[in-house]
Amino acid sequence: MRDDGAYDEDEGNKKDFATIKDLTVHESLSNGIYGDCGMSFILENILIDNCVNHGIYSRFARNNEMTNCEVSNSGGCGICVWGGLVIVRVLYSVVHHNDKSGEQSYYALHASTSSSLIKVVSPLTPETLSINNNGGRNYNFFYKVF
Repeated sequence: MRDDGAYDEDEGNKKDFATIKDLTVHESLSNGIYGDCGMSFILENILIDNCVNHGIYSRFARNNEMTNCEVSNSGGCGICVWGGLVIVRVLYSVVHHNDKSGEQSYYALHASTSSSLIKVVSPLTPETLSINNNGGRNYNFFYKVF
């Protein structure tokens, strides 16, 4: 059993897509929302608060979208994208007060491999989407964050 707030695991029944609406994830013992092995998600009207690890962790997923979401007070990254060609579309959302652990490698918006991508859709910018995160680490431009 996992301690993530909401997740999908490939157990022989491949799931490619999930839509999650009107949900609060509070005090998850791991990640708030976890997508892995190509499973993509649409998040609408989601509050993710006070997760031990990352607020949203997407690994090897293709297309993820967020609308009217707030990610705050995570121990690690607010949004962490790892591996593959990953796009997270963020509209009218905010990511703030993350990296409560104080670890120097965590950013509120974190594309953790050179093939990862976080796309911030206008009128938002990384500066308006990601605010007041620990150590000023609001986003990681070492890789591709737009």
